Parts: sequence; structure tokens; C-alpha cells
Amino acid sequence: MSIEIIILCVFFLTLAGIALFYRKSTLDKLAPLPGETVLWEESGVDVTQVGAPRTAFFHSCVVRLTDRRVIIAQKVPLTRKTHYLRAVIEHSSANPDTDLGSTLRRGYLTFSVGENEIELSPTGSGLTVKIYIPHSTLTRHQRLEFTLRHGDEYYRLFGNDG
Repeated sequence: MSIEIIILCVFFLTLAGIALFYRKSTLDKLAPLPGETVLWEESGVDVTQVGAPRTAFFHSCVVRLTDRRVIIAQKVPLTRKTHYLRAVIEHSSANPDTDLGSTLRRGYLTFSVGENEIELSPTGSGLTVKIYIPHSTLTRHQRLEFTLRHGDEYYRLFGNDG
């Protein structure tokens, strides 16, 4: 057997293992927190994770705002309804923190931020939201950024002007 075939086999086995390990990291399997209320949700949002070491783009996301969290999930190509979680952010936290262990176990970014870590700025096409990710080994100087068509609930909840 050639080395190229062995490398390809290892690559595809690794991909299959990752898919199997993170198969429950989907929006439909994320349990609500006790007493949590969904305030608003928008589909088809492009989310950018900006910062070092490189920028990542997540297309066709669902951005869900609850009274306690901002949830970002990306639609997976070749599936109709499956949205894989990209970030679950607890807002209004007294102790902003990135839970690195939970991020690695669950397969999506898990962190908490204070209201001052969420910046809102009106744009011609809606509202741009920037959420600054607390510093960790994996998330040094990074932020999540997306533009919403309707951002009234964000203004009501966070009440800042950017």
C-alpha cells in the first residue's frame, strides 16, 4: 500500500471520528437553561470570528437571542435542517471567561461576557453586533461579528449605542 493511500485513510478516519464525537453539538439538541426565554431569532446570518491567528467565516447561521444567551449555529451543507453550534455565549456575566475545557469537549465556543463586551452599531442594512471573546489560549484578541436585519431586541436587552 502506498503512503498516499495510508495518509488519505488516516485523514478520513480522523474526520469520521471528529464527526462522531461532536454529533450532538447541534442547535436542536441544545437544552434551554431553566427559565430561559427565547427573545428573538434570525436565520441566514453570516458570522465572522475576527482576530489572531486567522479569521473564520460561518455562512448561513441562525443567531438566537435569549434572556441569558446568544447562540450561533451554522447550517451544514447537504442537510436540510441541521445547524451545528459554533458559539454559545452567556451575556450579563459578572465574570467574563472562556471555558476552554467545555469548548474542546462540546466542539463549539463556550464563553461568558459582560454587557460591556457586546458592542452594537447601526448600519445601513441593520445592526452590526460585535462580541469580544475573553482572552484564553485559543481565543487571543478575537471577537465575533455579524450584521442583523432587525436588532431591536439587542437594543432593548443591552441598551448601548456602540
